[in-house]
Amino acid sequence: MRLFTVFALVFFISNLGFSQDRKIRKVIDLINSHEFQKAEESINDLGEKSENSSLLYLVKSRLYGSTAYSNYNNDSCFIYYNKAFDELLKIESKEQVQICENFNFCLISSISFKDSLAFVAFNLYSRENSIEKMLEFNRIYSGMSLVNESNKLIEGLYFKEAMESNSLIKLEDFLEKYPSNLRRQEIIDKIHEVEYYRVVQLNDRANYVDYVLKYPNSRFKSEIKSKIESIDFYAIKLSNDLNEYYQFLIEYPYSSFKSELYSIFEPIAYNHSVSAKDKSKLVEFKSRFPNSSHIEEVNNLICQLDFEDATKANTYDAFKTFKSMYPASKFDDGASSKILELFPFIPKLKANGKYVYINKQTNLEVFSKEFEDAELFYNEQAKVKLNGKWGVIDENGTIIIPTIFDNINPLHCNSNYYECEINNQSDDDSKDNTWLYNIDGKQLLATAEYMYCDENYNGQEDFLIINSDEKSYYKLVNKGLQKVNLTYDEMPYFNEKGYAVVSRGTKNLYDDEGHVTGLFGLIDRNYNEVLPIKYTYLEVLKENSDYYIFNIDGKLQSAPCGLDLDYFPSGGKWGVLNTQGKIIIPAVFDYLEVLNPYDTLEAKYLVARRGIQYDEDGSQSNPGVCGLIDLKGNEIIPFEYMEIDMGERDQLICRRGGDWYYFNGFSGFDSGGKLGVIDYSNKLLIPFLYDKIESTENLGYIVRKGEIDKAKFGLVTSSNQSILPCSFEDISVLGNNAGFIITTGGKTVCGETACSAGCWSVGGKQGLLNQNGKVILPNNYTEISPSINNDLFIINVGKKYDFSKWDDGEIIDEGKYGLADGSGKIILAAKFDDLWMNDNFVFA
Repeated sequence: MRLFTVFALVFFISNLGFSQDRKIRKVIDLINSHEFQKAEESINDLGEKSENSSLLYLVKSRLYGSTAYSNYNNDSCFIYYNKAFDELLKIESKEQVQICENFNFCLISSISFKDSLAFVAFNLYSRENSIEKMLEFNRIYSGMSLVNESNKLIEGLYFKEAMESNSLIKLEDFLEKYPSNLRRQEIIDKIHEVEYYRVVQLNDRANYVDYVLKYPNSRFKSEIKSKIESIDFYAIKLSNDLNEYYQFLIEYPYSSFKSELYSIFEPIAYNHSVSAKDKSKLVEFKSRFPNSSHIEEVNNLICQLDFEDATKANTYDAFKTFKSMYPASKFDDGASSKILELFPFIPKLKANGKYVYINKQTNLEVFSKEFEDAELFYNEQAKVKLNGKWGVIDENGTIIIPTIFDNINPLHCNSNYYECEINNQSDDDSKDNTWLYNIDGKQLLATAEYMYCDENYNGQEDFLIINSDEKSYYKLVNKGLQKVNLTYDEMPYFNEKGYAVVSRGTKNLYDDEGHVTGLFGLIDRNYNEVLPIKYTYLEVLKENSDYYIFNIDGKLQSAPCGLDLDYFPSGGKWGVLNTQGKIIIPAVFDYLEVLNPYDTLEAKYLVARRGIQYDEDGSQSNPGVCGLIDLKGNEIIPFEYMEIDMGERDQLICRRGGDWYYFNGFSGFDSGGKLGVIDYSNKLLIPFLYDKIESTENLGYIVRKGEIDKAKFGLVTSSNQSILPCSFEDISVLGNNAGFIITTGGKTVCGETACSAGCWSVGGKQGLLNQNGKVILPNNYTEISPSINNDLFIINVGKKYDFSKWDDGEIIDEGKYGLADGSGKIILAAKFDDLWMNDNFVFA
């Protein structure tokens, strides 16, 4: 209503001049001078006496439209204003114009009075920003041109109301009412937002899915999908359902939850596939979990199943196919034996002392050739002798390697090659010469003084080292040879990541003190230096690791016994770096070694030693103390032990105290001190009471009390519960933790070899126990020897020793041999003079 001040100015100009009605003009003057009471009295006196009622209505409109007037009323203003125009419309147009001109109305021009009135009313109503007012305007001034503008304003007001309401109903009503609105997308976005917050509060998968289906173009679509994925993740995480897990991966191939679900379902899938013993499921496991730590076990099981299938088929082709698929499996000997057994051609000695080959199915000769000696076929080829010399024939009887050699053998690391020797007549074996042929009969090398086949441990490449200087290297490639020119001191061994530790200058190069002067570095398969050849020593932390243990400032000397190395550093400092040369652990320790390079858990820890002291000859005089650190150099076990070694899972065997010894380059603890078991938090699990503790890997610990010649062995669990008391002269673990062989009585003897020292029990009585300590065979046998699979046991009774001449005893009576199975049942009584086994037969 306050806006009517402007409205009043539109209609009444100052100093209005009236010539026709002086009384009305006087009233206007009173209003202009704010003498409202007098104006009101004058208007009441005029009443209907005015000659022009329209002017009276206009004056009343003016009075009620004055904001300073105590009875100011906008509606009354408009009521009288409308009445004024209604009266004006009753008179002739000429008079209308005259009256309006005398009052100097801004309403008059060439437009009609009603249009003028509508214009003023529109300005007033629109300023109130009220939908109701504008609708009232439309009702009053329907058909007027300003109604279109009014409708636009109403649409805008509806838009604002809908946007501010956060009401889905109002927003959708607006879209229905104004389908062509230019700001329609803003309403749609607002609907998406309102619905988004609604379904988020509900946090229900069905509502999320409905949202995505209903609003496929919403800016919240990705967030909603993430919430659906999160709900699905937690549902699958709790389900332990492999099929649901696989479906999740199909639906969310790039999910951030993949790694977590992988860690949950990988062991489940592994157990399912292994327990099923179904090759298709094992293959599926490999494809779905290519980085699993169980891949090797799965491959071995697949190999086993294929071998079992070949065994069921029991044909030459089946075993031949198996060999081609698994050229180096643990079943290779068994498959090779079956191939030899099932190959149709076998040698037969004729009455004339010559050998021929016959088909064992038909018993007919297959070649019209006779030989002085002949062997079984292997790889469709066989060694034969003519004129006192050996050669090789193929399955057609054709000689592919001439019969000119004193000896022929398949190259031990690669059966695609033959090593052929001609012996010189002298007694000097070094004068012998060696030839190399491939299985196609092609000569590759001749008259080599020295030939050594070196199988690379990654199983990908085989190398041949020729001549005694070990400087001529060849790769065995596709039945041929590829010369390798190296500037290193030895053939590099590349791991699966393509790296090899190499040395330069370690062959016959010594300083004034007799130490080796060479250095170590790292190369890739292209023989590029990954780590420069500048370290005193370098070795990979564990197989195929990106971390390497290094030594600086040490002195190379002959490696201690027990290490498969030529040289090993004495002194200096040890640290860890990666293949980029970044120092992971600074070289501040006197010695470092990985706790267990073959175990994923324990390979994360290093046994570190401090305080080592050396004698003048470079040998250790004081071992210092050791502790356990992780790959960041953090201390896990404090430096308070003499030794730390692997125990059962998550446990460590430690020594406190003890005498140091140095034997043939190999140092260690011989006697004194005590051993116990701790966990990775240094909590004591088994007290430091024992002279020796040996982990059985999952069956507890074999423990020893007492000095070697008076030692007694027992068995305790990893929680220090006694399984067998310390009352036995010896306890040994069967392969695959199948059980134990116990020994009572007898004599403990000790001995030294070129690289080790040890003690063992001789004589006495032996028995067999299962994993739980239950007796399978009583301890009244003089010897028990298990088969490879622990399903058969050779037993001996009556074997006797004479200890008067030798500490380890001289056998004076072999006794008798028999055979028992894994349940203790006697299969063959102990009555044979000798007995031994291979994969398929028992020989007695």
